[in-house]
Amino acid sequence: MPKNEFNEKKISAIEGFAVKFLHAAGRDVRSDKKNLPSYVYRRKAPGTQTVAAWIAGRFSKSYPGYKVVVFDGNGKKVHGKTLLSTLRDTYKSK
Repeated sequence: MPKNEFNEKKISAIEGFAVKFLHAAGRDVRSDKKNLPSYVYRRKAPGTQTVAAWIAGRFSKSYPGYKVVVFDGNGKKVHGKTLLSTLRDTYKSK
């Protein structure tokens, strides 16, 4: 099973935005933490989906017991109501 750092990079490559894993209590998960399952999705989620829907539908099902923070292209945390298409556009402007 891959390290956390690998999973964060894989999610970024597939979904088009950066994430940071957190423990359920809110602490950062170390990048060298092992034994996390690999991200199983091969295609990005639809742009009409919100960040909250992506977390509930993909992240939480793949990594139960963990939380996630999603960042825009400027490195700022995004709100759960943000559309994935809007979020991904923040990376294109760089």
